[in-house]
Amino acid sequence: MITLSSESSGLYTHLALKLKQIESAIKNNSKKSYIPFPLIFSKGFGATGISKNKMWEVLFLMKEFGLIEVIPFHGIRLKFEVKNEK
Repeated sequence: MITLSSESSGLYTHLALKLKQIESAIKNNSKKSYIPFPLIFSKGFGATGISKNKMWEVLFLMKEFGLIEVIPFHGIRLKFEVKNEK
């Protein structure tokens, strides 16, 4: 399992932290073990102003680095933890 620092301020860290927030909300309200794609695009990346094609590039880059698992036609599963350093 990969651990990310919440103190980092890069784009990918920001998006990873946002995905972690979405995952927490889903776990509290649903039995799903993944984050559905529509939720990723509306809540995760929608506010950043990144195009949908760029969003896919970011997701596949995160997959290549082992941060997420893509569940075809459904969504993603996170494979990292966040370390709070505050």
